[in-house]
Amino acid sequence: MASINSNIRGKKLFKSGSSDQAATKGGDGEITISSEKATELNALTDISEIFNDEALYQSNKFLLKQIEDLRLDLEELHAFVKDFMGTSSTKGATGSFTSGDKSAKSVTVDKGVITQIK
Repeated sequence: MASINSNIRGKKLFKSGSSDQAATKGGDGEITISSEKATELNALTDISEIFNDEALYQSNKFLLKQIEDLRLDLEELHAFVKDFMGTSSTKGATGSFTSGDKSAKSVTVDKGVITQIK
């Protein structure tokens, strides 16, 4: 059974290839880039340069907004799944919600399956 981590982490958009390799899309759908570019991208820790350089900011502001929107959506989805299902698909979880008639309901989930609603 699968487990969900307690923190949010991103899926890689690329993988490292050989030195000076041109970017290519493999049969697995992953993009392989040169080891030099991968090393440079993996070392990035501070996005403030984009915000501090007006030309970079202007050319990337729409992408920055989309990335932030996606991050917020993912954060909400992660919180929902973690609260509703727990952090492991082999353990149960109990949560509550308000139904359409405004009454509180309790939900029990076991191995990803709703087993009880009270």
